[in-house]
Amino acid sequence: MSEVLLPLPLKYRPEYFDEIVGNKSAVEAIEKLLTKDIGKIPKTWMFIGESGCGKTTLARIVKEELGCNDLDFYEINGSNNRKIADMRQLQEKIVVYPRAGDIKIYLIDEAHRLTPEAQDSILKMLEEPPAHAYIFLATTNPEKLIKTIHSRCTIIRVAPVSSKDMLPFINYILEEEIGTDEAAQFPDDVLKAVVKNSGGACRDALKLLDLIMNMEDFDEMIEVMEQGIPQEGSLKEFCDLLKSPRTKWTQMATFLRGFHDDPEKVRRQAMRWFTTMLLNDGSKRTRLILLGFAEENYFDSGKAGLVGTCFDIIHSNV
Repeated sequence: MSEVLLPLPLKYRPEYFDEIVGNKSAVEAIEKLLTKDIGKIPKTWMFIGESGCGKTTLARIVKEELGCNDLDFYEINGSNNRKIADMRQLQEKIVVYPRAGDIKIYLIDEAHRLTPEAQDSILKMLEEPPAHAYIFLATTNPEKLIKTIHSRCTIIRVAPVSSKDMLPFINYILEEEIGTDEAAQFPDDVLKAVVKNSGGACRDALKLLDLIMNMEDFDEMIEVMEQGIPQEGSLKEFCDLLKSPRTKWTQMATFLRGFHDDPEKVRRQAMRWFTTMLLNDGSKRTRLILLGFAEENYFDSGKAGLVGTCFDIIHSNV
């Protein structure tokens, strides 16, 4: 069985506190909290920080340290489950005892997306969660959460990683992936550009490194840098819609109406996405999608070209 080619952000996602890059104060604060007797460990936590800086990664490590079984760990996207009805469902589920262990944990990511009514509805749950339950909130915009929620959570602030810490980390990953000798020949200016364009987020630095690591042309590396980092949300949703043979054109059309990214940039990002996917799954549909995007650029046709390619893919019989 061939080795699965994981994207670098997934392959090198930290599993232990000593693997976290930077954020020494946040890690030390968490470790100090976890040394308390189990009954004195906070039940509600809020992880605050910019996108890609490690909020959910830290939450998952805390989950492991608390001994929470994977079956009792629930991640909720606050963007998709933002209404008061969604939070009421959560309150009904949280009182149910764990399935495989002694505790259960609910992680609400993008918590600032919750409506004001939904935020009000969880105040009691945050103040007095069931004895077997912990609640984690992760947010990039804490100012959008009402003050009462802040007061009922233990706050963990996750900061962008400094260039001083990021550069050695990127060098280490490069050596692991292509070898020490090859890494030593990698252009310093490109590595510095990776660090600069990452905005202090290890996840984004690894995304960029993943894109350029096997390129040989310096100018091509710089061009990729200038295109920017693929955004997980919209690009992933776009690629998932294309990949599924069950996607209807009405679904894709609805998505494209609200999709305002540069079409040529999207085409190139999608090509890299499906190239990696084809190496992993070898499916005919993935190959069809890749060929569709490789056929022509969208410099002249713009969004019309992107829509046309998507139409052909969705209506294919593969």
